[in-house]
Amino acid sequence: MKKVNFFSGMLGEVGMSVILVLILLSFLKFSALTMPMNVSVFAIVFLTVLFLAYASTIWKEHAQDEREAHHRLLAGRFGYLMGAAVLIVAAVVQLFQHELDYWIIIALVSMILSKTFSRLYFQIVS
Repeated sequence: MKKVNFFSGMLGEVGMSVILVLILLSFLKFSALTMPMNVSVFAIVFLTVLFLAYASTIWKEHAQDEREAHHRLLAGRFGYLMGAAVLIVAAVVQLFQHELDYWIIIALVSMILSKTFSRLYFQIVS
């Protein structure tokens, strides 16, 4: 019974992840794939609501044993490092093009600061 609950929860999370990725990829400006303004606004609102639902499922999840807790920590670490690596590559590429988007730097700084301060906080608390 526990495996069924695990997989049903996992399928919901994976489903939301896939939909989020598809919506984000639809925002790319391909010449053959342009969205009218009303579809674009709907996609932005849907993206925001879906991300909030996705974040709430991640925030509510609880590990049942040490192995699951270790897997959650590894998944978070890989996600953080991949996000930071992509932002670093984006910043380097844009610096070479002399067109740095400051949102890339803001996102990277916020990731680094939140990681640092949360580790300090949890070391002090525990």
